[in-house]
Amino acid sequence: MRVLKEHRAEQVLKEHRAEQVLKEHRAEQVLTEHRAEQAAERLAAGSAWNNPHGLVFTTHIGTAIEPENLYRRFRAVRDAAGIRRVRLLDLRHTYATILLA
Repeated sequence: MRVLKEHRAEQVLKEHRAEQVLKEHRAEQVLTEHRAEQAAERLAAGSAWNNPHGLVFTTHIGTAIEPENLYRRFRAVRDAAGIRRVRLLDLRHTYATILLA
């Protein structure tokens, strides 16, 4: 039982730190702006909107983004920016590490 309590306490601390990270950086603002853009897309799509799971990042009609389309776009942006070849997962881990440092 003690192990569970310690695990929960650690989880609460991580969640609190994640909230701090969002507030300390522009991520919260970007996500709020994205939500507004998505609401406009939802209105424009009308009855074609299809997002029953409440996905945050979707196509213009609310469906899940196909992984290969995401990777193709990421590679194009990465290459245009002159960034060395990294995977999305690497980028996510690097960002989190920098924020928590």
